[in-house]
Amino acid sequence: MPFLQGGKVRVLAVSTAQRMPSWPSVPTVGESGVPGFDVLGWLGIVAPKGLDPAIQKKLSTDLKAALALDSTKASLSRLGMIPVGSSPEEFGKYIGSEIVKFGDVIKKGGITVD
Repeated sequence: MPFLQGGKVRVLAVSTAQRMPSWPSVPTVGESGVPGFDVLGWLGIVAPKGLDPAIQKKLSTDLKAALALDSTKASLSRLGMIPVGSSPEEFGKYIGSEIVKFGDVIKKGGITVD
């Protein structure tokens, strides 16, 4: 972000399917000629399998509350991030879909580890 703000780099496109709220004038890769391109970097908090459901609920509730704060949204927006704050079940489904999506990319691309 400092390089962008300092004029040392120029954003050509964002890799997400939708334009970023923090950069509404920057087109997506899809709009720039690669239809269907949708790659989103994400961060999440996970816990060990078998975590006490009461603890899981407390963590989820507190995290959603923190992500809903205007100060949190503003801080993350300055970093080009969009807070989501989904449920543990929704996040688990999302992680599963990412595994399938990039598993397909790896297979189709013949990507291997050296």
